[in-house]
Amino acid sequence: LDTSSWKMDGLLKTIIKGELGFAEPTILINGDLVYEEGDGAEEDYVCNLPKTLEMLPAGGIKGGTVVRVEDFTQDLEVDLSFVHRDDWEEEEAWKDKDPEQRYIVGGDRPVAAAAAAAPAAAPASSAVDGDATAEEKKEEENPTKQQEEDDDDD
Repeated sequence: LDTSSWKMDGLLKTIIKGELGFAEPTILINGDLVYEEGDGAEEDYVCNLPKTLEMLPAGGIKGGTVVRVEDFTQDLEVDLSFVHRDDWEEEEAWKDKDPEQRYIVGGDRPVAAAAAAAPAAAPASSAVDGDATAEEKKEEENPTKQQEEDDDDD
């Protein structure tokens, strides 16, 4: 993304909350707190929202900056590495997009601790979108002796 035109508010809404799913993020640059939300959060950092990423405290966000994002309400913590790019016009796919839509998020998405545990709690034989599970398909292909007898009775 273009670190000289993106503002902290846009980064927060579009990428940190929108793309990555943080609910109450705390943002640190070079170990220094630049923004936080949630219970007990300091209101002092709201003044950073209208600033461009390059103009943030602690040296700002530029190409090569690593930013720590934490959300203790979701037990999430990631380091984001930023690459500055201002030559979006050269590629057709980006030409008509607003500057706030010109970004690429790569790598694995963070998963909240509660969300990571949720799939384990789902029943193993549940079907998705009406599709038969692998176990159900296997039973259809290779019916058991009892199923064959039941079919014969029909």
